[in-house]
Amino acid sequence: MNKILYNIIDIFGFDTFQDFTTSMIHFKLLKITIPISISLGVLSTLLGFQTGTTIAFFIMVLFELISGLAASLHEKKKIESRKFSRFGFKLLTWLVLIGVINTFKNQYTGGILGWFISTTSSTIIGYVMFEYLLSIIENLERITGQEIPLKKYLNTIFKKLIG
Repeated sequence: MNKILYNIIDIFGFDTFQDFTTSMIHFKLLKITIPISISLGVLSTLLGFQTGTTIAFFIMVLFELISGLAASLHEKKKIESRKFSRFGFKLLTWLVLIGVINTFKNQYTGGILGWFISTTSSTIIGYVMFEYLLSIIENLERITGQEIPLKKYLNTIFKKLIG
């Protein structure tokens, strides 16, 4: 059995089994990859998102932060720690709200209450994503100095849904 394993490893260009395992598992990076993986798994579970959705959500949040910083730098506005605090507090509030609703959604899966909680969850998540998308567009408008038609279109849709 060992000979077969070593022959397979040799076919793919690895000198030894240890050479194969070190190319699969980068031991020097484990201090970074394990905490990130655990955090991503815990957050995905708490929020009720699939891992890809969690990553996409945080990419959007990060892009909103970076585009806001870039817009402020472009306008030569002072970057204040208070705005970072506001950003973090808003994000934390959204995450707690989504996590609480997800907990209820896991508890009540059927009937009218389950439907209501599921609908509320989808509405809040949709609203949060809409807010971050709109903020990104506004930041891009500040950077380019031009109106982006998507913003007007999204506001029209939102007003139709609300009004």
